[in-house]
Amino acid sequence: MSFLSWCWFLIIMGSFSSLLWAFPSSGSKPRCGAGFDFGTSGVRLVVLEASETPTCVHQASFRWPHSQTVQDAEEWRLAMFRLLDDIPPAIRSQMARVAISGTSASCVVVNKANGAITRNPRLYNWDALREIPETGRKAQCLIADYAPAKHVTLSGTSSLMKVVSWHLEEAFHRDEVMLHQADFLSACLIHDTSTAKREQSCFPRVSDWNNMLKLGYDMSALAYPGWFSPLLDDRLGLGCPSPSESSPSTYRDVLPTHVIEPGQPNGCVSPSLVQSHGFPSDCTVVGGTTDSVAAFIAAGLQEPGQAVTSLGSTLAIKMLSNKAVEDATRGVYSHRLGNQWLVGGASNVGCAVLRQEGFSNPELERLSQEIDPRRPCRHLNYYPLAGDAGERFPSCDPSKKALLTPRPPRRSEYLQGILEGIARVERDGYQILKDLGADELVEVRTAGGGARNKVWTRIRRQLLGVPTGKASETEASYGAALLALKTL
Repeated sequence: MSFLSWCWFLIIMGSFSSLLWAFPSSGSKPRCGAGFDFGTSGVRLVVLEASETPTCVHQASFRWPHSQTVQDAEEWRLAMFRLLDDIPPAIRSQMARVAISGTSASCVVVNKANGAITRNPRLYNWDALREIPETGRKAQCLIADYAPAKHVTLSGTSSLMKVVSWHLEEAFHRDEVMLHQADFLSACLIHDTSTAKREQSCFPRVSDWNNMLKLGYDMSALAYPGWFSPLLDDRLGLGCPSPSESSPSTYRDVLPTHVIEPGQPNGCVSPSLVQSHGFPSDCTVVGGTTDSVAAFIAAGLQEPGQAVTSLGSTLAIKMLSNKAVEDATRGVYSHRLGNQWLVGGASNVGCAVLRQEGFSNPELERLSQEIDPRRPCRHLNYYPLAGDAGERFPSCDPSKKALLTPRPPRRSEYLQGILEGIARVERDGYQILKDLGADELVEVRTAGGGARNKVWTRIRRQLLGVPTGKASETEASYGAALLALKTL
């Protein structure tokens, strides 16, 4: 090769290399995971860029315009797509995974073919024994005839209680299926809503380990329990015999057909969503979770005895344990998290009572400074429930009433009594977990709005007797985003 030819060769190769740098391969591009958390006050979205230390590249939220007790599933769907619209196009183009967390045991009934809502949602705190006492008691007796003693499904707020109550009120139609909040919203991302595809596809009916717990799914065997078929098929006559060669699992006509591990691939986003929003065609929706599990994932805890208390509108506790524990009479249950267990429960006491009693954020900050945590209000034995919600944990009592009397003359003392009352419920909850055989509590990290109150943290630390502080990450949406990145 002549000297001149060699020079031209180097120039061409240099230009080609520049093009390679300007247009890196798809494998070298940063990939992102989105996490949605649907809660009592609204929905939050966090988008993380995958790296050794995930980086937040976008976050947004939407508050429900009215009380959470009148939510409907279409409102959930519209809020989700509104937040998707707000993601910058450059970030959307790098979206690899999406995960959704919802409130535990919030359920909706939809059409099997297209996902159209046929029965309005029954939310996490909808209690059949309180809302429809006669039907609720009948549903509970039916389940008790088949389920193990003190099983989680015997709670008035369980997913299975909602399913059986729905069926007793009006028999399920052949084209209906029950989905949890996270199941429904995940399916909305996967199902192609275009007219051309609608008639040829079925609405996805996939759930995850965490949302299926209160439906009765056996988390040890990772299968529907053997007592389901006698209850739902033989006793209630739900559906028709399945053509499956395994067993006549007719409950699959009403319940989710597949159950996957949280974070595992569920299906790619629909072609219509790819076209309308610019998501990559391989963007995958993964198995979701519940809000309190997502908050635990966000905290990054790994050792047995470490726990997260979520102090939001309501109080929820989750502790990592080597042993699963369960007692429906106390509202205790265990989520599976890999090869370990998240044991805990969710109470109806919480920050909602502060809003009910008229405490504004500036007032809470000012009055908290007047409280001395070393001097408890022992004469104020409050049980701070908001409204007439009843109680789920640490005792399951749908008729339980709030106790917010006597009312002291100083408002700071009233606030202290409420904060101490919620803290006592938290303490009693962890004690019950220990009594049932779970690992002993060694540390508590706090998520939710209540984590910002340092005085309350000191009150709780004194009652719990273990290190208690704010979690480095407190948002369930952040935990859902971490879950989305799990398989990247």
